[in-house]
Amino acid sequence: VIVLDKQYWQLIDLPKQEPSENPTDYVNRIITHMDERIQDKPGDRPVKGGIGSLLGSTASLAERAKETNLMESLRNKSTEDLRKENERLYADIHRLIKKYQGLRELVQRLRTTYDSSKGYPIIPRYSMLKSMIKEILRAPGFAEICHEANE
Repeated sequence: VIVLDKQYWQLIDLPKQEPSENPTDYVNRIITHMDERIQDKPGDRPVKGGIGSLLGSTASLAERAKETNLMESLRNKSTEDLRKENERLYADIHRLIKKYQGLRELVQRLRTTYDSSKGYPIIPRYSMLKSMIKEILRAPGFAEICHEANE
Protein backbone atom coordinates (compact mmCIF):
# COMPACT_ATOMS: atom_id res chain seq x y z
CA VAL A 1 0.00 0.00 0.00
CA ILE A 2 2.83 2.36 0.82
CA VAL A 3 4.56 1.56 -2.47
CA LEU A 4 1.32 2.32 -4.32
CA ASP A 5 0.92 5.58 -2.42
CA LYS A 6 4.44 6.61 -3.44
CA GLN A 7 3.41 6.07 -7.06
CA TYR A 8 1.27 9.18 -6.94
CA TRP A 9 0.38 9.05 -10.64
CA GLN A 10 -1.73 5.94 -9.99
CA LEU A 11 -3.74 7.60 -7.23
CA ILE A 12 -6.23 10.37 -7.80
CA ASP A 13 -6.23 13.54 -5.76
CA LEU A 14 -9.87 14.44 -5.32
CA PRO A 15 -10.75 17.96 -4.25
CA LYS A 16 -12.47 18.37 -0.90
CA GLN A 17 -16.15 19.19 -0.68
CA GLU A 18 -16.84 22.82 0.11
CA PRO A 19 -19.06 23.36 3.17
CA SER A 20 -21.69 25.24 1.15
CA GLU A 21 -21.62 22.75 -1.74
CA ASN A 22 -24.44 20.21 -1.94
CA PRO A 23 -23.57 16.55 -2.64
CA THR A 24 -24.94 16.57 -6.20
CA ASP A 25 -22.79 19.54 -7.24
CA TYR A 26 -19.78 17.96 -5.55
CA VAL A 27 -20.30 14.68 -7.42
CA ASN A 28 -20.62 16.59 -10.71
CA ARG A 29 -17.36 18.41 -9.96
CA ILE A 30 -15.60 15.09 -9.19
CA ILE A 31 -16.96 13.53 -12.40
CA THR A 32 -15.65 16.40 -14.53
CA HIS A 33 -12.31 16.17 -12.68
CA MET A 34 -12.12 12.44 -13.46
CA ASP A 35 -13.06 13.03 -17.11
CA GLU A 36 -10.30 15.63 -17.44
CA ARG A 37 -7.80 13.26 -15.83
CA ILE A 38 -8.74 10.44 -18.20
CA GLN A 39 -8.45 12.73 -21.22
CA ASP A 40 -5.02 13.92 -20.03
CA LYS A 41 -3.67 10.36 -19.89
CA PRO A 42 -1.96 9.11 -23.01
CA GLY A 43 -4.23 6.75 -24.94
CA ASP A 44 -3.70 3.08 -24.28
CA ARG A 45 -2.74 1.29 -27.43
CA PRO A 46 -4.71 -1.86 -28.12
CA VAL A 47 -2.76 -5.08 -27.84
CA LYS A 48 -2.50 -6.87 -31.18
CA GLY A 49 -2.30 -10.62 -31.54
CA GLY A 50 -2.24 -13.45 -29.02
CA ILE A 51 -4.16 -13.61 -25.77
CA GLY A 52 -4.47 -9.82 -25.57
CA SER A 53 -6.56 -9.63 -28.72
CA LEU A 54 -8.70 -12.55 -27.57
CA LEU A 55 -9.36 -10.92 -24.21
CA GLY A 56 -9.96 -7.57 -25.88
CA SER A 57 -12.61 -8.99 -28.20
CA THR A 58 -14.25 -10.86 -25.31
CA ALA A 59 -14.30 -7.71 -23.21
CA SER A 60 -15.82 -5.68 -26.05
CA LEU A 61 -18.52 -8.33 -26.58
CA ALA A 62 -19.31 -8.30 -22.87
CA GLU A 63 -19.43 -4.49 -22.85
CA ARG A 64 -21.78 -4.43 -25.85
CA ALA A 65 -24.09 -6.98 -24.22
CA LYS A 66 -24.08 -5.00 -20.97
CA GLU A 67 -24.78 -1.77 -22.85
CA THR A 68 -27.68 -3.39 -24.73
CA ASN A 69 -29.20 -4.65 -21.48
CA LEU A 70 -28.80 -1.22 -19.92
CA MET A 71 -30.48 0.51 -22.85
CA GLU A 72 -33.41 -1.91 -22.74
CA SER A 73 -33.88 -1.40 -19.01
CA LEU A 74 -33.73 2.40 -19.46
CA ARG A 75 -36.38 2.31 -22.18
CA ASN A 76 -38.72 0.36 -19.91
CA LYS A 77 -38.52 2.89 -17.05
CA SER A 78 -40.60 5.99 -16.57
CA THR A 79 -39.14 9.46 -16.11
CA GLU A 80 -39.86 9.38 -12.39
CA ASP A 81 -38.09 6.02 -12.03
CA LEU A 82 -35.08 7.37 -13.92
CA ARG A 83 -34.97 10.46 -11.69
CA LYS A 84 -35.05 8.31 -8.54
CA GLU A 85 -32.36 6.02 -9.93
CA ASN A 86 -30.22 9.04 -10.80
CA GLU A 87 -30.55 10.44 -7.26
CA ARG A 88 -29.65 7.04 -5.79
CA LEU A 89 -26.56 6.80 -8.01
CA TYR A 90 -25.46 10.31 -7.02
CA ALA A 91 -25.77 9.35 -3.36
CA ASP A 92 -23.79 6.15 -3.96
CA ILE A 93 -21.02 8.03 -5.76
CA HIS A 94 -20.88 10.61 -2.96
CA ARG A 95 -20.58 7.84 -0.36
CA LEU A 96 -17.81 6.10 -2.35
CA ILE A 97 -15.89 9.36 -2.76
CA LYS A 98 -15.96 9.90 1.00
CA LYS A 99 -14.72 6.33 1.59
CA TYR A 100 -11.92 6.76 -0.94
CA GLN A 101 -10.77 9.99 0.64
CA GLY A 102 -10.85 8.42 4.12
CA LEU A 103 -8.77 5.45 2.98
CA ARG A 104 -6.35 7.71 1.15
CA GLU A 105 -5.80 9.75 4.32
CA LEU A 106 -5.21 6.55 6.33
CA VAL A 107 -2.65 5.33 3.81
CA GLN A 108 -0.85 8.67 3.74
CA ARG A 109 -0.71 8.75 7.53
CA LEU A 110 0.60 5.17 7.55
CA ARG A 111 3.27 6.08 5.00
CA THR A 112 4.52 9.06 7.00
CA THR A 113 4.69 7.10 10.25
CA TYR A 114 6.37 4.19 8.45
CA ASP A 115 8.97 6.50 6.91
CA SER A 116 9.64 8.13 10.29
CA SER A 117 10.12 4.71 11.93
CA LYS A 118 12.99 3.78 9.61
CA GLY A 119 15.52 5.52 11.85
CA TYR A 120 14.86 3.27 14.85
CA PRO A 121 16.64 -0.01 15.63
CA ILE A 122 14.88 -3.25 14.75
CA ILE A 123 13.55 -4.20 18.21
CA PRO A 124 11.65 -0.97 19.01
CA ARG A 125 10.73 -0.58 15.36
CA TYR A 126 8.95 -3.94 15.36
CA SER A 127 6.59 -2.84 18.12
CA MET A 128 6.07 0.51 16.38
CA LEU A 129 5.16 -1.20 13.10
CA LYS A 130 2.85 -3.58 14.93
CA SER A 131 1.03 -0.68 16.59
CA MET A 132 0.78 1.15 13.23
CA ILE A 133 -0.88 -1.86 11.64
CA LYS A 134 -3.29 -2.28 14.56
CA GLU A 135 -4.17 1.41 14.43
CA ILE A 136 -5.03 1.20 10.72
CA LEU A 137 -6.98 -2.04 11.09
CA ARG A 138 -9.05 -0.50 13.89
CA ALA A 139 -9.68 2.78 12.09
CA PRO A 140 -13.40 3.33 11.49
CA GLY A 141 -12.99 3.99 7.76
CA PHE A 142 -11.02 0.80 7.19
CA ALA A 143 -13.27 -1.29 9.44
CA GLU A 144 -16.37 -0.09 7.57
CA ILE A 145 -14.96 -1.16 4.21
CA CYS A 146 -13.76 -4.53 5.55
CA HIS A 147 -17.20 -5.10 7.03
CA GLU A 148 -18.80 -4.43 3.62
CA ALA A 149 -16.40 -6.83 1.89
CA ASN A 150 -17.29 -9.62 4.35
CA GLU A 151 -21.02 -9.23 3.76
